[in-house]
Amino acid sequence: MTPPQIVVTKTEYITPQRPIVPGVDPLNLRDVNFIIITPENQEEVFADLDKDKVLIALTADGYEKLSLNISDIRALIQQQKAIIAVHEEYWDNLPKESEKTSESDM
Repeated sequence: MTPPQIVVTKTEYITPQRPIVPGVDPLNLRDVNFIIITPENQEEVFADLDKDKVLIALTADGYEKLSLNISDIRALIQQQKAIIAVHEEYWDNLPKESEKTSESDM
């Protein structure tokens, strides 16, 4: 009976390529003008309207909900920034090829 051949195991580390992700476009918000209509100024506001303008109204409750929605969007963006920071830290701290050792070197 012949002795079994020697099996040599070699571990090779491959550094994955960092994904190429475009930067985020700058946020350029547009000015929004609010007109608060009260019983005292409604006639003046409607008199200033011309045929090209449209009024969109919100109740106080609706305005509050809109504000809360914007706040929720900001919170979501902050969460996404935190997730992106974790991924960037991971990729930045991957061992370099020169820092890697294989099991065969041990």
